[in-house]
This record gives sequence, structure tokens and C-alpha cells, in this order.
Amino acid sequence: MPLVKNNDREYLEIGYFRKLHGIKGEIELSIGEEQFIDLLDTKGWIFVDINGEFIPFLIVSFYEKNPVTVVLSLEDVYTYEQAESLLKNSVYILLESEEEKAEFLPQDEFYEQFLGYKGVTVQGAVLGELARVEKSSTNPLLVFEGEKTVSVPIYSDFIKEVDTEKNEILLDLPPGYLEVF
Repeated sequence: MPLVKNNDREYLEIGYFRKLHGIKGEIELSIGEEQFIDLLDTKGWIFVDINGEFIPFLIVSFYEKNPVTVVLSLEDVYTYEQAESLLKNSVYILLESEEEKAEFLPQDEFYEQFLGYKGVTVQGAVLGELARVEKSSTNPLLVFEGEKTVSVPIYSDFIKEVDTEKNEILLDLPPGYLEVF
């Protein structure tokens, strides 16, 4: 599911309103991935794209109808007509932290926002600046340009931290890794 920027905030599209459920304003949300159900519970709010505006709705209650459909009750949506006006609109969750973005954005796309950051190992070696992210379905790489070009797989054991204040990516590479380059 894509991330969408609206008014300098980033949203994750989780699905769309598929059809009405009953006559009391309940509406069925067709979700893209089962993990999004947990987001509904933890966030409590959804945002509906209505003519390019992301309108917030408080979730009053919801339940899983099946693994790809959730039935929602929303605050201020109490009638069939109110719910009907939301049909076919995309539904989003606001992502409020880098950790949330990293969880839902493909890793190669997530790291592209850090182009120009300096790569530094936990031992203090400076690799250079992140010049590009090489996309591969099997092994995406961070490519640092400095005295030499160093490619580092996007692997959680290697990437310890992204420090947005220092514009640095802290790496913990296996012994001897840098000698290969």
C-alpha cells in the first residue's frame, strides 16, 4: 500500500469503503493487508480522502467480518445516508514517526529519504555519503560513496540507527567487511 503525503503529513492507505453494513451507519472497509487491523485498534482514527481532503473520523467500534473486511462504526456517522456518502473512498492511517514509516514502507524506499547522510560504523570508520539505494527484490543495498564505494545490504543487524539530527546512519558491519571493498 502506498504512502501519501498531504499537508506535510504522511498517511498509509489501508483500504477503501466497499459497501454499507445495515442501516445504522456501519460501513465495510476492505483492507489491503491483515496487519492493518491492528492499526485500527491502536490509532483509533482513520482519515478518508474526500475530494483530496483527508477528513478524520473517530472509530467508535469495529470487528473483523473476514480477514480482508472490517465493519466500522464511526463517530458522527449514524445513518445509512451518511455512510453511503463515504462509499468507494480510500481510507488512510496517519503515520506519526519514522519507526511507523519504516514498518510499512518497503525498506529500499524508506532509506531513499536519507540520501546524503554519512555512513559511520560503530567502530568510527566513515564510509562516505549515502549516494543511492540499489533496489533488488532479493537484496536491496545502501551504496556509500567516499574514498571507495561501499555497498551494505539493508539488513537490520547491520543498520543500527538513523540519526536525523546528525544526518548519519550508524552501521555495525561484520569483522573484515570493509576490506572486501
